[in-house]
Amino acid sequence: MHRAHSPRRRGFTLTEVMVASAIGAMIGLGAMSLTIYGGRSGRAIRSQQSLAQQAQIAVEGLHRVVRPATLPLRILNDAQETAAWGPRVELAWGDEPLGLRTLTLEQDGDPGDPWTSRLVYDPDTTQAGDEQVLARGVSSLEPAGPFSYQGQTLLVRLRLGDRLDPEQAAVDNAHTGPGRQGMDLRLNIAPRN
Repeated sequence: MHRAHSPRRRGFTLTEVMVASAIGAMIGLGAMSLTIYGGRSGRAIRSQQSLAQQAQIAVEGLHRVVRPATLPLRILNDAQETAAWGPRVELAWGDEPLGLRTLTLEQDGDPGDPWTSRLVYDPDTTQAGDEQVLARGVSSLEPAGPFSYQGQTLLVRLRLGDRLDPEQAAVDNAHTGPGRQGMDLRLNIAPRN
């Protein structure tokens, strides 16, 4: 009698299981890396978009404030002069007294955290509560201060976003994500006299 030869049941060998596990782990790690990298990139892109919008608002605001001003402007960058408010420009429109309107880079909280600093326009220093914030998270690009005067032109040198100091990267990254996120504003604005 002839016995039917039954096919032998066979499972996966240990080697096959280990190779399949290694391939699965690599695919999983790759997917996880893409997810993490994508999240970081997305945060950086959103941060740059926000900074670009903020820069546009600041530039438009600065032009709106300085262009109608009359000369002379008074710039206060010295630490003793600006202790109460921060670096500022005093300006006037038409026959107004100088100093009625101010542009100030002020600190609104912890002095060690530039993310609490803001560029503020005050259209009437005699009236409280009418200040307009033109930008937040602003720092000066120049050691002497953000405002200077050349001929009949106001020079504004500001940085929005992360500071250029690498020692401050941890604080900055908490606000904008990894890597340097920010923009430099270098404006020359001449009042229309």
